[in-house]
Amino acid sequence: GALDSRKRGRLLVTEFLERVRPRVAGAELWLVSPDRAEGHGIVNLGTLDDAALAAAYRRAWVMCLPSAYEGFGRPYVEAMAAGTAVVASPNPGAEDVLDGGRYGAIAKDGWLADALVDMLSNRAARERFTQAGLGRARQYDWSVVAAAYERVYARVMEGRRGAA
Repeated sequence: GALDSRKRGRLLVTEFLERVRPRVAGAELWLVSPDRAEGHGIVNLGTLDDAALAAAYRRAWVMCLPSAYEGFGRPYVEAMAAGTAVVASPNPGAEDVLDGGRYGAIAKDGWLADALVDMLSNRAARERFTQAGLGRARQYDWSVVAAAYERVYARVMEGRRGAA
């Protein structure tokens, strides 16, 4: 998203340059945004189509979206489905999809850089979130979601037949 939007890309760029890159030598921030940012380790990818975004997720170690608001949290599911650990700011979408931090790290402002450094530096933690995230993402597969809706509709229809 845009650097100066609810996605809070500018916050991520600042935290990366000032607090992550100095602690994780060689770290790169692959910025998916129509905007550009400058600094050591920043790679501007621009706006990506779905296939390119999925490929970037698969190559990344961590996806960080410090969004102020996500209703559902689709970016988190997309990253987890690609096998990428997630770091997010607390918002309704992140809290729901990441189940309060069970499937990815949720870090308040001031702790975002620390969560990123930990995820980048701690392979075991990153792998734990990657595996948990893969399982969580499967819960959002269309076949699973459609089957859940079908069960709800069947219960509603059954109730209508019983009331008639």
